[in-house]
Amino acid sequence: MQPIAERYKGRFEVFVVTAGTKGDLDYLGQVPALRVLLDPDGGAFAAYGVTGIPDTFVVSPKGLILENIVGWQGDVSAAEFADTVRRVAGP
Repeated sequence: MQPIAERYKGRFEVFVVTAGTKGDLDYLGQVPALRVLLDPDGGAFAAYGVTGIPDTFVVSPKGLILENIVGWQGDVSAAEFADTVRRVAGP
């Protein structure tokens, strides 16, 4: 996700929501192109109907879910995410 987030910075933003601890925030926060949010009570997970972790949502500026990718399988998921971002944000 990091290379994609960096390429589209300013046109597309990547947020990581974790139900974990400040340690998660410290670890994930080392990637400048990602915004990391803690959700210890799981409110965001419930609101978006998360069914597995990780669960990737592409959300429009108006809050509409445009795409949902459940799980992450390395290069296959990275390619799927990149294709989704290009489709939504343009080349």
